[in-house]
Amino acid sequence: RGYGGSEGAPTVLDVKEAEDGYDAVEWAAAQPWSNGKVGLFGISYYAMFQYWVAGLRPPHLAAIVPWEGLADPYRDIGYRGGIPCMFGVGFALGMQILASNPFKAPRYMREMLDHPFFDDLWDYGIRSYRTKSEETPSLLRDIDRIEVPMLSVGNLNDPDLHLRGNVFAFTAVGSRHKKLLLYSGTHWGSAYQPWANRTVLRFFDHYLKGVDTGLEDEPAVDVQLRTGADTFTHVYGDDWPLEQTVWTRYHLDARDRRLDREEPSEEAWVEAVEEKDEGGSSHRVTFLSPPLAEDVQVAGPVTARLWVSSSTRDVDITVELRDFGPDGVETRFPYVIAGMRDEPVTRGWLRASHRALDPERTLPHRPWHPHNRCDWLTPGVPVALDVELWPTSMVFKAGHRIGLTVHCGPYKRRGEAYFHGRILPFLPPVTLRAANYQSISPQAGTTRVHTGGEHQSWLELPVIPVPSEPLHQVKISDRGFLPEEVRGMPGDRFSWTNEGEDYHSVTESSGLRLWDSQLIRGRRSHNPETWWTRIPWAGTYHYQDMVSGFGGRVAVALRVEEPSPAAEVTEVEVELGTAPPPRGTGFDVQVSEAGEGWRTVREGATETRLKLGPLGRGRYSVRARLRRLEGEEACTGWSPPAEFEVP
Repeated sequence: RGYGGSEGAPTVLDVKEAEDGYDAVEWAAAQPWSNGKVGLFGISYYAMFQYWVAGLRPPHLAAIVPWEGLADPYRDIGYRGGIPCMFGVGFALGMQILASNPFKAPRYMREMLDHPFFDDLWDYGIRSYRTKSEETPSLLRDIDRIEVPMLSVGNLNDPDLHLRGNVFAFTAVGSRHKKLLLYSGTHWGSAYQPWANRTVLRFFDHYLKGVDTGLEDEPAVDVQLRTGADTFTHVYGDDWPLEQTVWTRYHLDARDRRLDREEPSEEAWVEAVEEKDEGGSSHRVTFLSPPLAEDVQVAGPVTARLWVSSSTRDVDITVELRDFGPDGVETRFPYVIAGMRDEPVTRGWLRASHRALDPERTLPHRPWHPHNRCDWLTPGVPVALDVELWPTSMVFKAGHRIGLTVHCGPYKRRGEAYFHGRILPFLPPVTLRAANYQSISPQAGTTRVHTGGEHQSWLELPVIPVPSEPLHQVKISDRGFLPEEVRGMPGDRFSWTNEGEDYHSVTESSGLRLWDSQLIRGRRSHNPETWWTRIPWAGTYHYQDMVSGFGGRVAVALRVEEPSPAAEVTEVEVELGTAPPPRGTGFDVQVSEAGEGWRTVREGATETRLKLGPLGRGRYSVRARLRRLEGEEACTGWSPPAEFEVP
């Protein structure tokens, strides 16, 4: 209620939204055009909303796709690590209170800040917590009641809003049919791109229409493994954290501000000093690893244990995981909302007085703070802080350094400073401070990070081993054949020559990759004859849709070259997804048939499966081919070969 032309007022971050959603699901199921199975899809707040509705178990709700949606209002947006986030407070009240009665805004904003601990306000909502009963649903605790199939989609470029919620929801829901997809992109725009449409429609076709789209045969978790600021590959698994994870600790050494695999034996401390950057200033200290001898692949949850002392009774800690190249330049990632500062690999928070752990909910890879009391510091006495950094993925390349920056005290960046001013021009100025808490930000003081001896401070990374056997995962192309120097703003025109043929394009976005792909062995069947190629449609088909207005089409092909004398490719099968391409698009999927020419299939597919076999013993070289068709002209580009061996 209260949205668009609907009557009433919205009740943002409140269980009344869930009850309205329940009614909407049942209404839709009863319509004559409905088959009785209802799915929910939405991004941001409309993803959060799905958890609450699904927790009520509407009889006709059959599947949900929360795309970038936080799941825990307190920990994800209200008080991250116990530190108040004014972005979250402003979002909730800006939509809820100002939409109904702006003159109540100052009172409600103070009320939220007067609840710095996790309590009924954060569990039931600002409107419902005073009148709750035993039947009142919970915003957080009912998430394990979700039993319908779920595709949870998180954005790796969002290390401080929704990402934690998508991963938490995947681990917490009770559904037997759940998927987790982690990608990099913009916040609102990505969810409505063609590749996203195909992903969502394929999921709904399977669980709403009963069409077997092959989802049950695929890994449950698909993580875009970032290899740079705008390049990536993928890793897959059936659980979170990924089952192949090797938990690896890097120990902090205050003597030389070093990150090292070895524990420092001598105790030391380093004092955080004030530094400034484009985001503001903070007292901080950075620890760096030596240049890496080999790539370190990281995908999963990250934690840090820090021994900290302060001259005051409390301190706010912000921890950033960073990647520095051989030249000392940091790899930064564009934030999901345009115009905001770039982001580090990931980030985490903890207010020292909220350091208590819940032993029943704490996992080796995820500390769980109940946030139900204050444990003040004794000035000068070190205490252990277990900090949850938000999930991430990153390949720290050989020659790079892993960095860990510890901010001590107020971190002046988006949404962290407390508010003082006018909410609306006709309202009196408001200073937002918590009446029963020391303040939004602890008193400034001197903070030290202790290491070594009895105060071992460390960073724990979820390292994914680099495959030693290319059959498990073979990377076909990192950037396709699009030249690295081809860059520009939307609408810029480029032309270049590839394999002797002229090629022309119009960029859809800055730094666009024409295509990325991988050749992945069938993990579930463990059959060396079965492979599939996963095409990230954000790069390929968004580009194709851009040019489809004048007849442009994209063709993707896969072929086996140079088999051993004992091997012969006798069959190539193509299984296409059932979701049709968006109106106005057209493309060919073409597959080489052992030198017998091209077979063209005019159909859209989110995933094209190729069966190459039977393959005899020997080594094979596989390349992916991309053809750009425009009228009678065609341009062809081949990826670098990927070799594998059939024993």
